[in-house]
This record gives sequence, C-alpha cells and structure tokens, in this order.
Amino acid sequence: MRRKELCDEDYKKAMQEIITASDEVKIKLCKFISLRKKMHPENDWQQDDFWNKFSDFYVDNMEVANDWVRNDCSADDFSWVSEVFDDIAGKSQSKDFINCIEETAKKFPEECEKYSIMFSIECAKGMMND
Repeated sequence: MRRKELCDEDYKKAMQEIITASDEVKIKLCKFISLRKKMHPENDWQQDDFWNKFSDFYVDNMEVANDWVRNDCSADDFSWVSEVFDDIAGKSQSKDFINCIEETAKKFPEECEKYSIMFSIECAKGMMND
C-alpha cells in the first residue's frame, strides 16, 4: 500500500498547527504565572484553586511544559512554578519532570537558595511512587 505524500503546502500547514499548539501551551503557562503573581498571598481559596488548575494543565501538557521550563522559563517563573512541584510530580509520576526541574535548578542557583527551591524538588521526589 502506497502512502499519500503530503504536498509542501499541506506539510507547512500541519507543521504550523503543531508549532502553534506548542506555542499556545507555552503562552498559557506564562499567563498562569502572570495571574499567580497578581494574587494576594493570603487568599487561600485562590491559591488552592490555582495550584490545582495549574498542575492539571501542566500534567496534561507535560512534554511541552517541561520544554518550556528547560528552555524558556525565567528564574522568576521557575520560582513560582516550584510552588506546585509536588502536585505535578504526584499527579504525573513523571521521572522526566523530576529530571527537568533538577536540571533547571542548576541554571538558577540564586533563586534556588532564596526561595528554597531545592526543598520543593525534594518534596516532589517524595511524591513519586518508585
């Protein structure tokens, strides 16, 4: 059986859809973090709801989200994401996620010290069912 080959135009359209979908996930991750920065630190309801929705979104888009953390995430954004490392690890059971946050932590030693991010990584590891 012979495959139907894509013409260049169809290939470009399909590739653009893939790239756009990936970019949309990264844009949404940035929007999540932007929203989190605006929240009052003592609004427990908002924080709990945010952490649950953000971690679900991250897990549902794990491959692209990990890529964003590894390659596009700022030190400040990484510190905000660290709030939910344990939730993401617990929901996903992803060793790649653990590797991702350990690798990224090496890029941001000042933030890791300032915000106790290494402790957050250890908590995430503790959520894994080895």
